[in-house]
Amino acid sequence: MVDAGGAFSKAPTVPDATRRQAELKAELQVMSLVADGLHAFVPGKDDLALGTAFLRRMIDEHKLPVLAANLTCDGQTFDGTRVVVAGGRKVGLIGLAGPGLRVCAVSDPAAALTESLAALGPVDVTVLVVNAERAELEALKKGALRKRAV
Repeated sequence: MVDAGGAFSKAPTVPDATRRQAELKAELQVMSLVADGLHAFVPGKDDLALGTAFLRRMIDEHKLPVLAANLTCDGQTFDGTRVVVAGGRKVGLIGLAGPGLRVCAVSDPAAALTESLAALGPVDVTVLVVNAERAELEALKKGALRKRAV
C-alpha cells in the first residue's frame, strides 16, 4: 500500500485552537496506515501543515515510511526508492514530492526521478508515487518517464 499525501490535513495551515485535535487525528491515521502495511508515504503540501517536527515524530514513533527522493526538511533528506515483494514480484517504489511545500525544500522532480530510476536496480514492476499537480505529472511523463517505461 502506498499513499501520495493528503493524510494529515486538508488545508495548508492548522489554527492553534484546533491544532491538538488535528495532531491526534493525523497520528491515528498514521497508526492505521502503518498497521495496514503502508510501504511508502509521500507528503504533500497540506501534510506539513502540522510542521516538520510532527512529521519527524511520526517517522520515529510509528515508522512512517516516508519516500521522497527530492525532499529535504530541516536538513534531512529521505529515501527515494524502496523495493518490496508483493505477490512474489519485486516492486520498485519511487517517491517524489511536488512543489508547494512551504516548510521544506523540493528539488527538481525530473532529475530526482532520473537518479532514482538508475538507482532502483532490477525489479519486476516500478510504481511511481507522486504528490503533484497534473501539469507537473505531464512534465515528468514527457521528460524522465519517456526515457524508461514505468
